[in-house]
Amino acid sequence: MLTPEQLLARITAITSITPEQLRSEVRFYEVCVARHIFIYLARKSGLTYREITPWVNRNHPALVHSVLVVKNGLDCGDKMIINLIKKIEDYENL
Repeated sequence: MLTPEQLLARITAITSITPEQLRSEVRFYEVCVARHIFIYLARKSGLTYREITPWVNRNHPALVHSVLVVKNGLDCGDKMIINLIKKIEDYENL
């Protein structure tokens, strides 16, 4: 199980998206995907929505939506989401 700190470090190292961008209102596609994946993997690691909220500055409905976006991407075989999750989970250089 990854901690939020480990997830954040891996996502920023792999995507070059800063923690500030993940917490911001920025809606660029790359930032949104990274944010969705952070939320999905945080939930998968056992964190509650309440515990995830401060990390991404989003409310409960937005977090639920993010998890559904990633699940739908995985179900549809979205290669970008699949590859990014694999890179984050396999990342060992921290």
